[in-house]
Amino acid sequence: MIGAAACVALALCAADGQGRGLLHAREPRPALAALQGVGPPVPRDRGTWYGWQTLIADATAGALALVGATPRNDAALTAASALYLLGGPAMHWSRRLLGRGFASLGRRVVFPLGLGLVFALAGGSGGGGGNAGVGRLGGAIVGAGAGGLAAAIWDATSRDEPGLARFEQEPEAPQGVVFVGGAFTVFADSTGGGPAGSLDAAFETRRWVLHANALKARTRRSFTSDVSSASLTLSYLFWEGSTTPYAGGGGGWVRETTTFSGQSADAAGPAFVAEAGWMFLRDEHWLRMSAGLQAIVPLFSADKPSMFRDSPAFPLLGLNLRLML
Repeated sequence: MIGAAACVALALCAADGQGRGLLHAREPRPALAALQGVGPPVPRDRGTWYGWQTLIADATAGALALVGATPRNDAALTAASALYLLGGPAMHWSRRLLGRGFASLGRRVVFPLGLGLVFALAGGSGGGGGNAGVGRLGGAIVGAGAGGLAAAIWDATSRDEPGLARFEQEPEAPQGVVFVGGAFTVFADSTGGGPAGSLDAAFETRRWVLHANALKARTRRSFTSDVSSASLTLSYLFWEGSTTPYAGGGGGWVRETTTFSGQSADAAGPAFVAEAGWMFLRDEHWLRMSAGLQAIVPLFSADKPSMFRDSPAFPLLGLNLRLML
């Protein structure tokens, strides 16, 4: 029996006419081979969530707004406004997401204004006289707050995903360069607004710029204020290319002399200075240009004379254009 079984096995395994055994492994079908080559589905890379950074900036801005609202504190309100407008966009720009940063800035302006207008119209439509005015004011405040919250939540969902359009890095800027120049600024404050001029000096590296500023301004509405300040700020440069956004802060000294109906009030003391904007021509060895915002917030209080409506110590917020050589 054993010999017969062995003969049968040898016969089945014997080569056929084409040289293949009768019991040979069959090649897998093409469709089966294709299925065998496909692994488990690869999850899509959703990138890194960095919305927590914008949340911190917006939460800080909200806290400053609450501090400045009751009782009214112009310094806290100015800082809250600047942080709300520029905090979220700065987080996008730090990743070279230029379009996303400007879109964030646009939402932070349009959403509060748009919803504030809609709620104001809705609040004023329910009655007449003084009640309508109160309703419009309340509606505008609620709408603006809702718009700001919506813009903050939008930014809080941000992820740094592969394939996003980024600002291409240009040739690196020179390192350790000193510039001197000047700036023209238009300020707005609690007394109105007006022009300012300044002398500036800066020491710039690839990622940082140390900036000294001596400024003279005059603002006016129903009364006139002459402002003088000197400050030193340190700003972070988000990119190393020929153009970059920047943001920073520092300290200084400010003197504000206000005249109204023959009365004059003088206030002077330390101040917090913040600035943010965009710097151009960084690949040039002899020229710099920048455009941005500058805030000067007094860190002292001053007594209000009897004929004055506001304290002679007030914050300023300006838009400047700076040229350095």
